This record gives sequence, C-alpha cells and structure tokens, in this order.
Amino acid sequence: MSEPGSTSADHLDVHLDLDSYRRAKARIWAEQGTGDASVFNAEDPVVSSEMAQTTGAGRRISFALDPSAGGHEVDFHEAGGWLRGPDGPLVETAALWSRLPHDRRNVLAAAATASFGGATAEGIRRAATEFRGLPHRVELVGELDGIRFFDDSKATTPHATLAALEGFDHVVLIAGGRNKGIDLSVMGAATNLRAVVGIGEAGPEVVDALGRFPGAVAQSMPEAVQMAVSMARGGDVVLLSPGCASFDWYGSYGERGDDFSAAVRGHIGRMEAKEHPDA
Repeated sequence: MSEPGSTSADHLDVHLDLDSYRRAKARIWAEQGTGDASVFNAEDPVVSSEMAQTTGAGRRISFALDPSAGGHEVDFHEAGGWLRGPDGPLVETAALWSRLPHDRRNVLAAAATASFGGATAEGIRRAATEFRGLPHRVELVGELDGIRFFDDSKATTPHATLAALEGFDHVVLIAGGRNKGIDLSVMGAATNLRAVVGIGEAGPEVVDALGRFPGAVAQSMPEAVQMAVSMARGGDVVLLSPGCASFDWYGSYGERGDDFSAAVRGHIGRMEAKEHPDA
C-alpha cells in the first residue's frame, strides 16, 4: 500500500519504469462493470484515486485515515479515536491488535470491501478486533532488557520500511537484501533511527542511504542481531524491515523472517544462560 501523497515504486526489476508499473496495476480494475466497486486509497492520488475514476465500476469507495483526504469526504476514515464508515463508527482504534498507521489503513480498506460485500457493522467490528496479524508483518518475536525485537520481513520496499518505522520512537533497523531496482535513498526520510545494520547484497547501499545514522554491515543474520543489540538502548526496538527482496541469502521473505526470529531467540537464550548459569 502506498503512503499518503506518494507512489511507492516496486518491482522495477521486472517493469520497464514506474509508469509501466502504474499501468499494470490499473488493469486490476480494467474489466469492472456497473455491479462492481473500486475501493481506493484517497491519500494516494496517483496510484489509486486517479485510476479509480477511469473504471466502469458502479461504485467508488474511498478510504483514508484523514476524513477529508484529497479535499473530499472519505467514505471510510478515522476520527475521534474510531474507524468509521458512511453510517457511523465501526471499531475503536484502541481495540485493534496493531495501531500502526498502515495497519489502520488496511482495516479501513478491508472494512470498505467487506461492507460492499454485505458485511454488517458488527461483523466488521468483530473481525477487526479479533484479528491477530500475520507472520513477518511487524511481529513481536522477543524482548530482553527492555529491547523489543520485531520481524517485518514482509517489507520488501523502502516505503514499506518507512511505514513500519512510523509506529516506534527509537529503532535500530536491520535492512537490506536484493534491491529490486528501487532508489533506496528514500529510506533517508527516516527520523527515529538509533542506528542501522545492513544485510545482504544491498547492505552497504542501505547503510550509505542512512549515512547520517551510525551504521554497520553484517555478513549473517545472527551477526546482524548481535550488532543491533550492541547499538540499542533500553526501550529501543530492533526491527527487521529490509526494504528489499530476500532472494540473495534466502528463498523467501518468510525464510528470512524465520532466520531473524531464530537469531533473536538464540541471543536471548545465551544472555539468560549467562545471567542464570545454574538454572
């Protein structure tokens, strides 16, 4: 999902350029008819809102955190601590499993789609509050000495990494992998980093893009975790959010996330064994 007011480049290793990527995405709605609906992000005028106006869909349903994004009244939005639809409140934001900005947008998108399909407000509320997330998407995998470790291996673009970073105050970021032809310099927009650890083929490129923060390049995931811990302080988050594909060291983003989780568990186990040697 693109961030507000931006177009998130992706898969430029297989598309000619950003315009051809936009055209390919637009085909999602190409065959819609009057009985269909186009659900679009009103905070992304290029990839979603503009394309939604060109479809043959009978209904166009907007969602955004900002209730007046794009200068228009948004159908599904957030206001007063609630996610709301055209008919009123749906779910209290505080009741969501994750309240990161991109997760709230995802709930709004799902609510808009489900509503068109006939879901009731109560059904949407129950689904939103009972959902507990999917693996490798800002998933808490461990905590030690006030440092929390999150696996966001699914983040394979810089914009996805920036979205994950929005949810935390101070982060040591582990990022890198195989670059898909994307300009990684957009990661330089991050403001809440304590430090960065680069991994994989693009590790040096990531560290360079975030050069105003302390950085180092690791040669393995266990080494990356160790480096991140050495740079972190109590209360910080160590976040694996690579911003790149996994196909240099791993066969999938899931395999990469599992390796990170194993490295975190290994580190925690060693530290606890040192603290309680006779346990």
